[in-house]
Amino acid sequence: MASVREQILDYIVEQLNAVSGVTAVRSRLAPVPRSEGTLVIVTWQSETAAEQVMNGVERTLAIKLSIVARGDVPDTVADAVAVKVYAKLKGTDLVAGMNGLAWTPILETGRINQMEEADDGAVDYQMFFEVTYRTVIGDETTQPT
Repeated sequence: MASVREQILDYIVEQLNAVSGVTAVRSRLAPVPRSEGTLVIVTWQSETAAEQVMNGVERTLAIKLSIVARGDVPDTVADAVAVKVYAKLKGTDLVAGMNGLAWTPILETGRINQMEEADDGAVDYQMFFEVTYRTVIGDETTQPT
């Protein structure tokens, strides 16, 4: 069974793929070909285990979303996708449908979104979020009941 961390990331990808005009994938090592158009790459940056309470460990997962966009004005293309992504991730339906997993809504980390130039005519617009959740002590695949 996958870790709760991976279950959360897979669920985020699934939810983003349900948004019109958004194609989301998990970690991507290969370059994004021009034929793929705009792509949202979901990765995790870090995870901290904060405290142990009643057989559980509270964890905070830092998530990075990279929107790789191309166009005549690629930052405008990326911004339009970022608005849709933000609306979906901040929506209340995201938490409710997580197959029984308990985790807090996605919170902005206080880090500023950033944009970098990619290859010719493309940008990498990066968004950062945090999720908190709990696992059983010694088992990252199970949440305490």
